[in-house]
Order: sequence, then structure tokens, then C-alpha cells
Amino acid sequence: MNIYIDSSALVKRYLTEPGTEAVQGLFGGPDAVAGSALTAVEVPSAISRAKRAGIVKAADATRAIALFQGDWARFVRIPVDDRRLDAAAVLAERHCLRALDAVHLALALSWAEAIAGAVVLATFDRELWLAAREAGLAPWPQGLVP
Repeated sequence: MNIYIDSSALVKRYLTEPGTEAVQGLFGGPDAVAGSALTAVEVPSAISRAKRAGIVKAADATRAIALFQGDWARFVRIPVDDRRLDAAAVLAERHCLRALDAVHLALALSWAEAIAGAVVLATFDRELWLAAREAGLAPWPQGLVP
């Protein structure tokens, strides 16, 4: 199984919140886990925002970012380029997605095409989950949206 994981799901690997246990189960089993350069910005940003809001302690945030950076070194990184951004613009309109969600969907679809195989899109964003399903990807977690 190949998993493209967006930041709404990936941050749960580093911060304890609803869905953390399920996300932990994704790692170790898939053939590959992928993200984009956006992921490298979004995850530390989310962790830093949690620290600023007092949700996590500073030391825990520092540790979480370090753990993410260690994992990130092993990710498949799907490049963001003009062709994929053009596809994202079409997907944003078609599925009424926020800009970065459309980019994540375009990158996951691009990866599925490049490897000529199935890609699971892991997200806790309901709109992106629905769009992934409509676009032919297998969204995860099961049952996020009825």
C-alpha cells in the first residue's frame, strides 16, 4: 500500500489528539509514505501553533518537530511543479477545495499515475477526503465521511 499523507493526518503522529493511534498504525506497513514540500512546512507550523496555544509544552513541540524531520527523510517527496499546480486549480474548482487541499489531491493523483498503482490519501479533512474518493483514490480513514 502506498500512502500520500496530508498534514491533517500526519501531525497526529507527533501530537496526541483524536486519531493519533490510527495514524501510528499507518507507519511500518505501507510500501511507501509520500508527502510534498508543503508537508515540510505545514507540520512544523501546526506543531508550533499548538505550542503557542498552550496545547503542548515547548519541549514536547521541539521533540515532535525533530521526530517529524527524522521521518521526513524517509518520505517519498512528490514535487510541486507547474503541471501539478495547474491540475490543482482544476481540482479546486471541481471539488470546491481550499488551495492547499487541492494541491495535495493533485500530488496524490500524480503519484498514483507515476507509479501506475493504488494510492491511499490519508487525511482528516472531510472535504479533501470526499474529493479524494470522488477522484478515484482510496481515502483514509474509513468512514470519516458517511
